[in-house]
Amino acid sequence: MRVDAVGAVTGWAALRLYGAAFFDGLAPDGRTTMPVPLVSPHHLADTADSITSRASLAGHRLWVVQGVRCVGVERAVVDEIARVDDLREAVVVIDMACAARITSLARIRSYAERHPRARALVLSALALASEHSLSPQETRMRLVWVLDAGWPEPACNRIVYAPSGQILGRPDLLDMETGVVGEYNGAFHRGRARHRSDVGRAELFRSHGLEPFEVVAGDGPEVQIARMRSARERALGGVTPRRWTTDPPPGALVPAEMSVDEELDLHAWPAD
Repeated sequence: MRVDAVGAVTGWAALRLYGAAFFDGLAPDGRTTMPVPLVSPHHLADTADSITSRASLAGHRLWVVQGVRCVGVERAVVDEIARVDDLREAVVVIDMACAARITSLARIRSYAERHPRARALVLSALALASEHSLSPQETRMRLVWVLDAGWPEPACNRIVYAPSGQILGRPDLLDMETGVVGEYNGAFHRGRARHRSDVGRAELFRSHGLEPFEVVAGDGPEVQIARMRSARERALGGVTPRRWTTDPPPGALVPAEMSVDEELDLHAWPAD
């Protein structure tokens, strides 16, 4: 792969170079390698390992990242959204760029409002995106929760405390009203020790009035919705009193956290 004298790497490959590890260059099947997306004002022939979009880079700052010339982060996000051309996968792109702390919802929105490329899709995806998702599958589960099950937007990776101040966990998804908890358990959870830990975690949640459900690889939307609804029925019909809160009780250990924008202002590439 070669970038011409005025072109740059964009899309998933640029985001990977900036540090967003979930952009691994693999197609949805997890095996097929995708070509590296390039952008150039010149017409360049595609190759086996790269594909070039012809577009002006005038007015766009370019950055050398790990020795490779790249478009800015927000331009790369928008170009990747244009490539996937799907609302849910566009949300995944935004969530994972934010998870890597290389951009924020505010920065992407500011860029989209100033540039026409894929603007409608970007703005629609931003309305569903979160800066608190930690994996693509977690994001996809949340979208089933919101778009297919029709539930209110859940809290994502919010620390849950017992009244004593004990940290019960940090569930992927949490319905603040009913206490339904959604957990995506990937391949990392298949080992015996991890499975034992997951079972203990679910028991701890239930003993405090939370009702978890689990989603694993291969579970389609219908299966996920059925588990969500079953968990909701159990939560609404349960007899265990609510003994949890997301507000840190007095004396609770509260991890120091900055917002994505605060982190970016301290040590990140300037916004496009």
